Amino acid sequence: MNPQNFFRVNKLIFTALLIGMLLFLGVTLFLVDEELTLFFEADNPFFFVIPVVFISCLAISNFIPKKLLSQAKSQDDLAKKTTMYNSASIIRYALIECPVLFAIVGFHLTHSLFFIIIAVAAILYFVTLRPSEEKISRALELTYDEKAALGFK
Repeated sequence: MNPQNFFRVNKLIFTALLIGMLLFLGVTLFLVDEELTLFFEADNPFFFVIPVVFISCLAISNFIPKKLLSQAKSQDDLAKKTTMYNSASIIRYALIECPVLFAIVGFHLTHSLFFIIIAVAAILYFVTLRPSEEKISRALELTYDEKAALGFK
């Protein structure tokens, strides 16, 4: 991939995933025609599985990309750095998207607002991961010349 295009590709992937999650949430909310509840059902495994999936995915989404980014920092080639950054970002985005989609399906099956709260919390966290030139520069510890080659300010 061309290093100058990697930022645009990363933003596009981020935006597409965010729109997909929001659309899935909106369609699911629109399709529900039964009474909603906020209570837990002790006999339903979703009430125990989804929070565990949510917490584990959040933890893993911070661990794996940091490991990949530490390898990317040591690269001399800018194209390799940007490719590794995009890989780390996609992994992180997918690990945040997983509990969102799982929680929305849990909501659709149980009609419990508990799952919507989990989905919205994960979406809000996902929004904080929005790629920016500053975040990328900090994460990859880019030099002035590398920033200039990428078209960053």
